[in-house]
Amino acid sequence: MPSVIQVITEGLEYVNDIDQYIKEEGMSDIGTAYKNIAIIGCQSSGKSTLLNVLFDTNFEQLDQNSRGMAQTTKGVWAARNSEKNILIFDIEGTDSRERGDDRMTFEQTTSLFALALADVLMINLWTTDVGRYAASNYGLLKVIFEVNLKLFAQNQNQKKLLFVLRDFNEYEHNREKMIELLEGNVRKIWGEIYKTEEFKDSSPHDFFDFEFHMMPHKIYQKKEFEEAGLQLKEKFNVNNPDTIFPKTESLNVPIDGLPLYIDNCWTCIREQKELNLPGERQMVATYRCGEIKQEAIDKVQDRLDSLQQRSYEGIIDDYKDQCGNILDESISHYDDSAKQYYKETYEGVRLELTNHLIEILYKSFVSQLKNLTLQGDKKFAKAMKNTFNDDTVTDTFADTCNGLFEDTIKQFEQKAKMLC
Repeated sequence: MPSVIQVITEGLEYVNDIDQYIKEEGMSDIGTAYKNIAIIGCQSSGKSTLLNVLFDTNFEQLDQNSRGMAQTTKGVWAARNSEKNILIFDIEGTDSRERGDDRMTFEQTTSLFALALADVLMINLWTTDVGRYAASNYGLLKVIFEVNLKLFAQNQNQKKLLFVLRDFNEYEHNREKMIELLEGNVRKIWGEIYKTEEFKDSSPHDFFDFEFHMMPHKIYQKKEFEEAGLQLKEKFNVNNPDTIFPKTESLNVPIDGLPLYIDNCWTCIREQKELNLPGERQMVATYRCGEIKQEAIDKVQDRLDSLQQRSYEGIIDDYKDQCGNILDESISHYDDSAKQYYKETYEGVRLELTNHLIEILYKSFVSQLKNLTLQGDKKFAKAMKNTFNDDTVTDTFADTCNGLFEDTIKQFEQKAKMLC
């Protein structure tokens, strides 16, 4: 069973361990082929339990017998699913008495964080709480709606909101009426939020894709709970034609840049700066492509140094092949790791890498040309000495000299062309 890792502490501090977690869990090479899921909901509403059912994770669950209705998840925790293509973020429960006066600040901060990360944002609530402002997280929904309007203006995709109604009993509750009530609440909240002129006539469905799922009581309707869990679990299969994940192109950063992206987003949210997700992704792309470029240089640095030294000392017969191998290995490493970042950034840094390598190789190329020049000088001098080995004057001296010179130049040009 995959391990779990804390991402945000209960004191709102970012824990910079997710990079190591991604490596240890074998996810380093998946690029953008992953999804993010986050869940929000009231304290002790069974969020962690639901995640464990859906994704075979090991989030800490509430033990009501030993702890009562107390807080279990503190801060933000994360885990991967068994297929290693989904990261799940378990957010501390809302409406927590342990938080006291800081509750609203924490709830809004972590909810915005979940919105910024998640392809699917799950809202877990008791069926009996539908219609109750605080218990149903309607206050947080208002914040989420307002922020997502700004994100949408930054060319963001629609967000998927999944309402999960817990302890739903078909004999007591009407599914259609519950959905109708929730949608009515959503429209009411949408009507209350501030909208710019551009979006004044918009509806929540322009920005969100809503889904609803009913979960029976885990203890008293165990069989029905398990069946409903399996149905929802199948929807989280990314290869399922009816998958819950948005069909639009993923805007996730490659997973090796995710730790930096999370850090930047969290810092922005905590400092109450306006979220600019495209800007954050661009910054991550610039930073990571620069790091990968340096990795690509380091990978061949010893061979570059060796080639430079040997080029200074003499002529290298397979100089062209060695240069080609160095360029191919370095640029291939860069391409493999950086090609999934923003195209303009990736291509720009790739050009920087290529120019840097060529600049270094040019020094050894010049050394090879100097060595070929010295070799040509020696051969020409030797040929002259062998041809004119006494002081005899000959009428063909000029023609012979020109012939030897042309042969020397021809050999030099042939060998020089073989260098590049």
